[in-house]
Amino acid sequence: MYVAVKGGERAIENAHAFLAEERRGDTSVAELSIAQIREQLRLAVNRVMAEGSLYDADLAALAIKQSRGDLIEAVFLIRAYRTTLARFGGSNPVDTGRMACVRRISATFKDAPGGQVLGPTFDYTHRLLDFKLLAEGAVAVAPQSPALPADVPHITSFLNRDGLIEAEVASDATPPDLTREPLELPASRPLRLQAITRGDEGFILSLACSTQRGYGRTHAFVGELRIGLVPVDMHIPELGFAVEIGEVELTECETVNQFKGSRTQPPQFTRGYGLVFGTRKMHELEDYGLMHVKLYEDIARHGTIATAYDYPVKVAGRYVMDPSPIPKFDNPKLNDSPALQLFGAGREQRIYAVPPYTSVVSLDFDDHPFTPTKADHDCDLCGSGDSYLDEVIMDDQGGRMFVCSDTDYCGKRRGAGHLGQWGAGHLGRLGAAAAAAAAGPGQ
Repeated sequence: MYVAVKGGERAIENAHAFLAEERRGDTSVAELSIAQIREQLRLAVNRVMAEGSLYDADLAALAIKQSRGDLIEAVFLIRAYRTTLARFGGSNPVDTGRMACVRRISATFKDAPGGQVLGPTFDYTHRLLDFKLLAEGAVAVAPQSPALPADVPHITSFLNRDGLIEAEVASDATPPDLTREPLELPASRPLRLQAITRGDEGFILSLACSTQRGYGRTHAFVGELRIGLVPVDMHIPELGFAVEIGEVELTECETVNQFKGSRTQPPQFTRGYGLVFGTRKMHELEDYGLMHVKLYEDIARHGTIATAYDYPVKVAGRYVMDPSPIPKFDNPKLNDSPALQLFGAGREQRIYAVPPYTSVVSLDFDDHPFTPTKADHDCDLCGSGDSYLDEVIMDDQGGRMFVCSDTDYCGKRRGAGHLGQWGAGHLGRLGAAAAAAAAGPGQ
């Protein structure tokens, strides 16, 4: 909202001086340099470059410093500066297949050709303040590994090869430029993608969430998310061929959506696409796609989700974990539990803690909702019909019985007089057998 006010030149100059003083802050503290912002606040710098449509980390860092950390104001500064720049040529379309990837993940292929690379990500960190960062000067060193091959193929190309995903029609036409032409509706796909790339991150996040969990109910899988440096080639008319003029850091995402088909077209996956400067991954790409693929494999093989234990859950609307070793039947008890719940992940050498009164929801699909399953039987000892049961083999002839997995609960029920179909007589036989074993042979 804009309000027209009257003010003198001196008042405006004083406001600018006051702003500069507030920007500097306490003069006893060292001034924040452009290099510090560029190197240590790279995600903020990348956001300003992406939404401002100008790839220059130093200018983006300057805009962040000038705007006192207000990224929206910094984006406006970069957009305004970009309009003053002369255009002297255009580069060739970048080939992201030549990307030197620092991060490459897929939720549709567990064993992606070329391997999956987690890279520098917050996905598996806990949202707890790291007070070690208060001790300034510590230098973190990451372990090194062999570099990926020079050319890393796109994972969706394997779906294309098998005809499982809709094909894009190749075109040599120059797409419209949103920075030079106003957006008119209906907009073409290139213009829509440019608008999303330049859009405010918070707005794009709300748009994605409303599409997935609101009116759209279309949850896409991450076909591939890759981040890295891509060479930029430019055709030089005087030379008659293209030369490499530099590299840009890009984030590229290809998603796989629901099936689509008709009488004339076979059922195929539809695709989504995004390409943006720097390291920009929106939160709607929550990395539980692999877990969904695991459950979908059950449906494809058995017609239902057959996972009986170690069933994946989403904690606090964000974190995904396997609550091993509890059975699927007990998953609902995790939700809003008053107790602190601890789960050990031996292979990861971690302990996962679920705080009290935390939302815990089992993953599922709209057409295959989560159902806590148990043996179609009551406990043979206490008669409980609402507890998880263990199957116990009694003899070599295949005799078996079903008993409560929670032995303490089962014992309390029997102490209160609840007995199953085997009842007290069976308990007596078990007791006699135990006494005979304790007495030893010949007694």
